[in-house]
Amino acid sequence: MITDIEKDKLPKGFSYALKTSELAKVLEGVDCPVHLVYSPGASPGCILRGFYWLPNENVPHVRCYVTSSIVPSTSRAAAAKAMVETVLPDFSAWLRELLALPANSTRLLGKPVFEAHYADDYGLVISKS
Repeated sequence: MITDIEKDKLPKGFSYALKTSELAKVLEGVDCPVHLVYSPGASPGCILRGFYWLPNENVPHVRCYVTSSIVPSTSRAAAAKAMVETVLPDFSAWLRELLALPANSTRLLGKPVFEAHYADDYGLVISKS
């Protein structure tokens, strides 16, 4: 569930590939607070980055911090298509997989990160830990 959204103003000629409603759709049934930040300054071309955080002394529950950066407006349609068809389903599966792990899993202790980068010259690249 998306609990918070921050959205910075876009520079001229750029767009976000992510639509909040599309992210909310793939997160239906996921019991994990998600803080979403649209940030033009956060690694341009990184159309989605998710950080999975374990509980700590300040926050008593797991949570996911998601950022979405910008693409040139001329690339928006292709990046948005990649987002809906590939990135969001992969992100949802990644998050659900992490939530199903036992709390003492070494994978969770490694601070899992999901990243999807898009550019016209190399297409879509996804990495996850």
